[in-house]
Amino acid sequence: MKIININMDLSSSEIGEGPRYLVLDHVPNLQWNTVFRHLHKQLMDSGKRAVELSGKNIIVNSAMDEIQYQIDTLNALCQQTDDQIVAAHEESQRREQERVRLAEEKRKAAREEYGKLKF
Repeated sequence: MKIININMDLSSSEIGEGPRYLVLDHVPNLQWNTVFRHLHKQLMDSGKRAVELSGKNIIVNSAMDEIQYQIDTLNALCQQTDDQIVAAHEESQRREQERVRLAEEKRKAAREEYGKLKF
């Protein structure tokens, strides 16, 4: 996910502080929103501004002269969010594969034991 544009119709035209509607390339899902908000909250940056997520928009309150900095910072957060979600998904898949492997080993061991039975 990344910022691809600014919605000039919704964004403030004030030079000073105002809401700027930065447009994402996709509508984020709940998981993405949650991870993004968490990363934004953890961000230690003196230039960090309050943000809201609304549909395809990241709404950031900033002055006109710092919009590029906000776009760069928020795009980096978008990338970190994507990376964390992919890593979590891969870890989940790895755990599931391990669970399946262990279950198969148990089944195999049980079959071997059952095969030793004399009826």
